[in-house]
Amino acid sequence: MPSVDVNGNRREIRRQLEMWSVHPEDYEILWEWNPKFPLARIATGARLRYLRQNAWQEISCFYSGDRARNLSQVRLLLERLRLAEKQGVVYKGLTSSKAVVVSAPEPPNGSRATDDYDILGGDPSDSTDMIKRLYKVKSQYYHPDGSTPNADKFKALTEAYERIMKSRGEHV
Repeated sequence: MPSVDVNGNRREIRRQLEMWSVHPEDYEILWEWNPKFPLARIATGARLRYLRQNAWQEISCFYSGDRARNLSQVRLLLERLRLAEKQGVVYKGLTSSKAVVVSAPEPPNGSRATDDYDILGGDPSDSTDMIKRLYKVKSQYYHPDGSTPNADKFKALTEAYERIMKSRGEHV
């Protein structure tokens, strides 16, 4: 069975979203605990949230116990939606059932680095200037005094940004 690459899927998702003029600061990849795999050591469920046409859209997959495979399925659906639109397919209110959120412990440190880039909407290959720009735009969006306040997301975003900058040897 061929291996699936999280970073390759992340880059391809960015490329697909750029074709819709969705900028990196307008999307995020979230890793969530998968209720089908309660003993997993890391969060394996993949959820992509992106802002398009002034509305947040979501695509998620919890099928596999492998985060790379779940992200690959999200990428494939995103690609098919974009291709369908090019052929004139119109869709509204595309929904599916949603699982109950299960709280779980923090993932081990081995997955933290990629999670930080996903929270920020960036990629490890992005320049430091791009990381700073992503943080600036998203932090203004989620700031408790901003247009759509969300203290939890603002805190997670700030912590992820600080860890990324520290790992790059930059002072925050």
